[in-house]
Amino acid sequence: MEHLFGIQLESHNGPVPTSSVVFRYKLVYFSAEWSPLCNTLTSELLAFYNMINSYEKIFEVLFVSYDRNKSDFIKHFAKMPWLAINYKNKKRVKMLEKKFGVKEIPFLALIDDDGNMKNNDVRNDIMTKGLAALNAWDIALCR
Repeated sequence: MEHLFGIQLESHNGPVPTSSVVFRYKLVYFSAEWSPLCNTLTSELLAFYNMINSYEKIFEVLFVSYDRNKSDFIKHFAKMPWLAINYKNKKRVKMLEKKFGVKEIPFLALIDDDGNMKNNDVRNDIMTKGLAALNAWDIALCR
């Protein structure tokens, strides 16, 4: 995944090697503070993330910011316990946008260990299937 996300991701405790993201479920999340839809999804994703990881961490989110400035990014990222692409790396954000076919935000997709998109309907899965989404994601990851 380093070829897509770089060698380091941002956490609230400083840089984290991308190679340390070895969890079963990995989501890439394109979002922005200025979007009401993104703020709603962030809240729902946070509840889902905490529920799934409450016993054992098996799930990570990689946040790609569409925030308009650094202060909005900081405010937005403060609500998230997961990892982020460095805000300053706009070139990487554009490359990821193109790779995953992002047309609007919020955009949330399941990726495999190589960064290949396996499901781009994750938002709907979380909102309608709850924990059963993990079964659908297991099937998608095996394809």
